[in-house]
Amino acid sequence: MGGMENVMRMASSMGLGGPGGMPGGMPGGMPGGMPAFGGLGGLGGLGGMGGGFAPAPAPSAPLSDEELRIKYAAALQQMRDMGFLDDSTNLEMLKQSNGNA
Repeated sequence: MGGMENVMRMASSMGLGGPGGMPGGMPGGMPGGMPAFGGLGGLGGLGGMGGGFAPAPAPSAPLSDEELRIKYAAALQQMRDMGFLDDSTNLEMLKQSNGNA
């Protein structure tokens, strides 16, 4: 199945294309029952979904070592229990692995 067919199927499943190709079943679709781009409900053609998505949050300031020790307390203890006794090195490894011990 081609990319255009996937776009049309997605638009149809979102209720943006009726039997004639336009919302509400109005005529004006392309041959074969595929909706014309103008009937995609303001999606801007293939330019995206147009709003409705929140912007990504701004990156926060990095945590201090003390905050990381609190955040990763259980993982640090687990590493000590396995014989990894250097908390500074362990904390650095936890920072690099996002807490995966």
